[in-house]
Amino acid sequence: MPKKMPWLHFTEWKAQYGTIFSLNLAGQPVVVLNSHKATGDLLDRCSGIYSDRPCFIMAGELLTGGIFMVFAPYGEVWRKMCHASNKGFGQRAIEQYKVWQFKGAALNVLDIMESPQSWVDHLKVVCSTTASNILTAVYGWPWITAKDKQIVS
Repeated sequence: MPKKMPWLHFTEWKAQYGTIFSLNLAGQPVVVLNSHKATGDLLDRCSGIYSDRPCFIMAGELLTGGIFMVFAPYGEVWRKMCHASNKGFGQRAIEQYKVWQFKGAALNVLDIMESPQSWVDHLKVVCSTTASNILTAVYGWPWITAKDKQIVS
C-alpha cells in the first residue's frame, strides 16, 4: 500500500484491475471503489448488504468493549448508537450548544486581545473551551476553563 497519495495509485490500478478491486491491509480486506457509479451502486443502493467496518480487535473490542461507534460493526447496536448520536448532536439538538460555543469564543477573543503574542497560551484556551463544550454536552458538567482545578490536576 503506498504511503503517500494512495488515491493516485488507486487511479493507476483502475486501468489494470477495474473500477472495483480489493487489497489486503494488515490481514483486513479493503475494497477500493474507483468510480462514482460503483460507489453509488454499492454504498447507496446496497448499503444494507455491504456496509461494515474492519474489525479492529484491540480498539474495537478490548479497549472499548465494542460500544464505541467508530469501531462498532454495522448492525442493530450501531444503528442504536447512531440514532442516539443524531438525537444528541443533530441539527435541532445543537441549538442548545450555541451558548457554550459563544462563551468559549468570547473567552478566546478576550485572551487574544489581552496578550496577542502568547500563541501557546491561546491554544490552551481553545483546547479547554473545546473540551468544556464536549464535557458539558456529553456528561452535563458545568462549564470549565483551563484554570479550573479539575483540568489542572
